[in-house]
Amino acid sequence: MNSWYYAHSAQTFGPVTKDQLVAMIQTGQLMGEHFIMREGADEWQVINASPFSGYLPPKATMEMPAHFAMPAAPAASPAAAPRAQPAAAPRPKKSFIRLIYTTLGLIAAALSWHFLAPQMARVQKSTKRLEGEALKVGSENVAFSGKLWNITNNRLMRSRFETCLTTPEAISAEDQAYRDLMAQIMDLLAATHKPQPEPMKALALLPEAATYKIDGGLCNAIADSIKGITEIEARKKLNEAASGPSEVTSKVQFQALIIQMFLQRRFEHVVIACRFYPNLFKDGDSTLHLDKDSDLRKALSGSFGVPPTVTMIDSLSLDAMRGVDESLVSFENLVSRRQNDNASNRLLEAFAIGEYLPRVRRLPMTEKCKVLDYLRKKNKLLGFMEMKDYANAAIVVSDLRSLSEDFEYTKPLATIQTARSVSSLHIAKARLAMAQKDTKTLEVEMKAASEIWPTNPDLASFSGEMLKAQKSTR
Repeated sequence: MNSWYYAHSAQTFGPVTKDQLVAMIQTGQLMGEHFIMREGADEWQVINASPFSGYLPPKATMEMPAHFAMPAAPAASPAAAPRAQPAAAPRPKKSFIRLIYTTLGLIAAALSWHFLAPQMARVQKSTKRLEGEALKVGSENVAFSGKLWNITNNRLMRSRFETCLTTPEAISAEDQAYRDLMAQIMDLLAATHKPQPEPMKALALLPEAATYKIDGGLCNAIADSIKGITEIEARKKLNEAASGPSEVTSKVQFQALIIQMFLQRRFEHVVIACRFYPNLFKDGDSTLHLDKDSDLRKALSGSFGVPPTVTMIDSLSLDAMRGVDESLVSFENLVSRRQNDNASNRLLEAFAIGEYLPRVRRLPMTEKCKVLDYLRKKNKLLGFMEMKDYANAAIVVSDLRSLSEDFEYTKPLATIQTARSVSSLHIAKARLAMAQKDTKTLEVEMKAASEIWPTNPDLASFSGEMLKAQKSTR
């Protein structure tokens, strides 16, 4: 086959011909960092590492963010003429959720590299477009180790999400005390704190916050790192020669702690550590010391076009917390309108980003149960469809329609009806072959009918008729 698919602006398009693909590469609509895949292939590949790399214009291979001057997404129709890249296109603002998805994808891919790869490694190449609703806030597909990964299409994420749905809301007195303490620490460090931020008071509260189970000892880790840095400062005042490498090492270690908490999605702790940072290091340099070839550095630099800094991580964490609140407001509105399909997507987005944030942990169990029942039914439908048990699948489709007003039932119903019709057609041909004593055609039609719908009741009935016919001829 000489048809190709390509990924652009968090969507997939195609198929297009080789000449159309070359034209889009030459005009700059597709760049070296974009993914392409030949029809019938199993994996995507970047243009830079494909046979089409020779068609890239010189500027397309420069080390700059792929989005810096990216044109609007081309029309999905393969016949549409490719649009030339506009000159001096404004740089679009990247959604923070895409970046969060990227970091989550790095974690999920690393955890799943050995034991979840079969479930995550395949991109949905059969669809011409990725699911639009999930892509409105950012792509769930991330690049890792030269492949595309879908962060929600793995057992680890589904298991953690179901745990969230079955866990009662965290509204105990202990949880409230912890939340009040964390809010007090963040307020003491805020620039808006009057008359001025009080980092020493905030530092004194960290060990107390670390005693709560939900904290996981992260506040202690921040406090210990700050203590080590202050000891270096004390030695520095006594002996100038004792600064140098130790001070640089302490900065790198503190930055590593911030990145670790960011990847763990402990955004409140990230904000606290970032607010301590300028009080600990007075040199004004907040650039993150990341390996230039690391995936995280590429993700951060590719999203903003500048070297990653502590301030950038602070801003992303605050934006993540705000985004989670917005997703949960949308979730609650959708649940009240019985639109559980979209509600489950919004809740998954909020959970994937802010699993440990108070708004997620305090979500009422009654609201979560509505989505849980719907998702379990939906998973049951997928199981029946995979097993080609269309009779039970039709029952579950009816149940899902009663549970959610926005459930897209037309596709599964069309699949079920098509399977029924085609299977019945093969059985009818088998009956005719039996009447004509055409054994070969009978076997072929019966095999085809059983492959399409193994549990077809007409198939079992006809098999009984065949047995009776064989007994009567003896």
